[in-house]
Amino acid sequence: MQKSVTKPTERMWHGVRTGMMAAAVTAVGLVVVPKLLAQTGMSFPGAFFSAGFIALAGTFLMGWLRLPFLLSIPVSCSSSLVFLSAISQGLSWQQLLGIGAAASFAGVILFQGAAGRCMTSWIPQPIRQVMPGALGLMLILLGLYMGRILVRSPWSLTMLGNFQDPLAWFSAAGIFVTLALMAVGRSSAIMYGMVLTAAVSLAEGFWAVPAAPFLLPEGLDHTAFQLCLTAETPREAVEMLSAGVTLLMVLSCVNWSWLQAIQPEEREGRRVLPWIFGLGIPGALLGSLPVAVAPPTALLLTEREQCRTAAFSTAFFLMLALFCEPLLAAMAEFPAMVVPVLVGGGLMMIRTMNRAALSAFAEWPDVSASVAVLILMPLSWSISAGLGIGMILWCVMKICAGRLRDVPRGTMALSFLFAVYFLYVSV
Repeated sequence: MQKSVTKPTERMWHGVRTGMMAAAVTAVGLVVVPKLLAQTGMSFPGAFFSAGFIALAGTFLMGWLRLPFLLSIPVSCSSSLVFLSAISQGLSWQQLLGIGAAASFAGVILFQGAAGRCMTSWIPQPIRQVMPGALGLMLILLGLYMGRILVRSPWSLTMLGNFQDPLAWFSAAGIFVTLALMAVGRSSAIMYGMVLTAAVSLAEGFWAVPAAPFLLPEGLDHTAFQLCLTAETPREAVEMLSAGVTLLMVLSCVNWSWLQAIQPEEREGRRVLPWIFGLGIPGALLGSLPVAVAPPTALLLTEREQCRTAAFSTAFFLMLALFCEPLLAAMAEFPAMVVPVLVGGGLMMIRTMNRAALSAFAEWPDVSASVAVLILMPLSWSISAGLGIGMILWCVMKICAGRLRDVPRGTMALSFLFAVYFLYVSV
């Protein structure tokens, strides 16, 4: 009798611990994304609260649906929108929220029926299979640049940073510890790497605990109901449309890849995806970009029997993180502890590519498109560049091989839209 009581209790507490680790990893991203948005003039406290609130609400919803999914704002999508659409093309943060709301609404409509499955099939299967790897490489490169392990070079694409720089040294040490823990099979490797790096850098005085480490959530009055769906010029309209379509396709690929990872029934996929996209609408009204299934989901996948407990505990600890904004912001000032999270999260996304991804390199059109996505997306730091060029290249090579009938009309239409977009931007 004692044994039958103890085992469920042990499994429950293991689920709670897993949720705590997943929340600790996600909490760092709750600082990274608002810091990116702050570069566009958005209020950091408001962006932090809206991102955290939507993440915990979405994770709680996934737990209610008995799915081991952790939702948060993707760093890769956010950085692409901020650097490519806002800083480079001049869009405001209000327009970025409008793009997120429009893409979320389109996702809800599409995935309510067969249209969503058709849209996903428009993206060639080899590209869909390598998309998690490309996004993972983007996260890894972001971490390496953030930790100054890689720096810009005047004569090559990049070069190693100066390891006399404390940030580069602590970042590299944190990555080494995280990879070593992964090698021995520790499911909490990312959290331990982050905590250890934060503790050592704190002891060495490279960042300090603020006098008031906890604060009531604030700033929502600066971000709520500020989204903008209109453009002032035709060029802005084209950029908003391109960014919205790209965001919709990328979120669809990421979420669908995670659904395939747990191999749900088709009806369950249609039931979940509209909910995930639907969260982006209230999120945009509060001041948040759309959420997606996050890399720390790999931690929750180990708790399939206790997925509801793990998801609920993750949402609970994310709620506590909302009151730690000064502490998390201080930690982000010396982002050495963020680097292991980004690199570890990127490796987790790459790991989601199963053996079926090898079929992406079966034929020359598939090889060319897959390599283009894997190389161009991380190096150009543009999801639209990698995805668009990969689709165009796949269509062109299929036509050159005399296999026009193998190219779906939707794929041809999307490739044509990407080509028009590239030509418009280059003019």
